[in-house]
Amino acid sequence: MSLFLLITRRLIKAKENLEVAAYTDALTGTFNRRYFHKYIQQLSAPNLIMMMVDINNLKQINDKFGHHCGDKVIKVVADTLKRYSENKGFTIRWGGDEFLVILCNKNKQKFQNLTDQIKADISQYCIIANKAQIPITVSIGIAEQLKGETFIDTVNRVDKKMYQEKNIIHRRSGPRYTSGL
Repeated sequence: MSLFLLITRRLIKAKENLEVAAYTDALTGTFNRRYFHKYIQQLSAPNLIMMMVDINNLKQINDKFGHHCGDKVIKVVADTLKRYSENKGFTIRWGGDEFLVILCNKNKQKFQNLTDQIKADISQYCIIANKAQIPITVSIGIAEQLKGETFIDTVNRVDKKMYQEKNIIHRRSGPRYTSGL
C-alpha cells in the first residue's frame, strides 16, 4: 500500500471521528444540539412527535452528592431514552438535564402511554450515594408538530409543556431522598 493511500485513509478516518465527536454528547452518547441544528431541524415527517424530558432535582443531587452522582443519573435517563427512540427517531441532549426526543409516525395516544412507560422505567432506577438512595424522576412535555409549524416552534411549545408539568410536580413535593441529608 502506498504511503499516500495510507495517509488518505487515516485522514478520512480522523475526519469521521471528529464529526462523531462534534455531534455527539461525550457523557451520554446521544446527539447534541449542534447535530439538531445541522441535520434534524431540516427534516419534515408526517406525524412527528417531540418530547422534552427534564431530570427532576438534578441540581440538588449535584450539590448534595457530587457531579459524579449527577452524571450517573444523566446516563440512566439517556440510556432509557435511547432505548425508546432506537429505530424510531432521535434522542438529543438539549441541555444539562434536558433531552429532546423526536419520534416519527407515532399515534399521539400511544405516545402518551409511552411517556408514562418511560417515567415508570426511569423511576425504577436509584443511585446510591453516602448511604442515601437517590430516586430518579423526570418531567416530560409532549407535542405533535402542527402543519406549517417549524421544528423550533414545536421545540418551544414542548419545552413550555415540560415546564408546566415540572411546576406541578415541584408544587406537590420537593427533592426526595431516603437518608443521608
